This record gives sequence, C-alpha cells and structure tokens, in this order.
Amino acid sequence: LRCVVFFATLFLPLMGRPQSVFPQNSPEFLYQTTSDLRARMTVFTVSLRPGAEDFATMAYFRYGLGAKLVSLYVTNGESGESDSSGTLPHELAAISREEAYNAARRLAGDAYFLNLPDIAAASDNRLIRNLWPSDTLRARVHKAIGSYRPDVVILFQDRSPNSRSLSHQILEQELLSIAKS
Repeated sequence: LRCVVFFATLFLPLMGRPQSVFPQNSPEFLYQTTSDLRARMTVFTVSLRPGAEDFATMAYFRYGLGAKLVSLYVTNGESGESDSSGTLPHELAAISREEAYNAARRLAGDAYFLNLPDIAAASDNRLIRNLWPSDTLRARVHKAIGSYRPDVVILFQDRSPNSRSLSHQILEQELLSIAKS
C-alpha cells in the first residue's frame, strides 16, 4: 500500500447506512449491505490535495470491508496541474473540489476540506509552517475528527517526483502528534 495508517482509539457512533451505488435487487447490493452492517467503521483518508488519493485503497475499505469513508483534503488543489491552459488557481480549486465531492459520493462517502493554501513547491519547511500554522492545522483536524470520529486514519503518499515533499512530511508529523495526544 502507498499509505501510512494511523489507528486511533476513537469509536464510531451508530450511524445510518449510506445509499448504495448498486441496484437494490443485485447480489452486489446484498453483499455491500451485509458488509456495512458488519463493519460499523469510519475511515479517514488524508491527502494533501484532491487527486492525490489512492482509490484502490479507498475501494478496498469501502467495498471490501464496508467502511464509511471520509476523504480529508488539506488544500483545495489550487496549485495543481490543469488540462486546460489559462485556468486560474481559484477555478482549478473549484474544479478539484467538485471532482473530489463526486468521487466521495461514488464511494458513498464524504469529502472534507481544511482549506489551507496549496503549496506547489517549498525548499524549506519555514514557508510551509508559515502558511500552515500548527495551531490552525491541528484545530481543523480536531474539528474533522470530532465531526466524524474515525476508527482508522490513512495518510496517502504525496505523488511528487521526490519521494516525499516537505508538505507531506509536515502533515505526517502533525497527524502523528495529534494521534499521540
């Protein structure tokens, strides 16, 4: 797997079942319904930006284990690449958010955005720490955790050409610190 998994000691309150993507009379619907009833688990998948998710891992947790998925995005993806030249950052952010919401709906899950600035490149972590103050990042992550109470948190690897971007390293450190507190 291309992810780091954090197991939290948070317990899922009894929740209603999400709507299935399968026809109601199909064997797939029956299988998914029984998986949902057995699992009662919420999984947070954390990505720096929309498009950095690992959908195979998400599909496994959703359809293999019956988990409820919440895709947590640190940024809106405004510094990412666009297929059309001339797309402005705020337009790209809107497109990325819409795609993320649609992907979450296809997996009967939710998308949650921390709305921190998307940093295309940084040569030292001071820039990232200035744009993502630790107290702000922690407060927003705690709010998300309080809203969804995940059982498992998965941090997906950044897909940067380098093995791990500084943004990803800082996010991983903050998530580990939150999990330990």
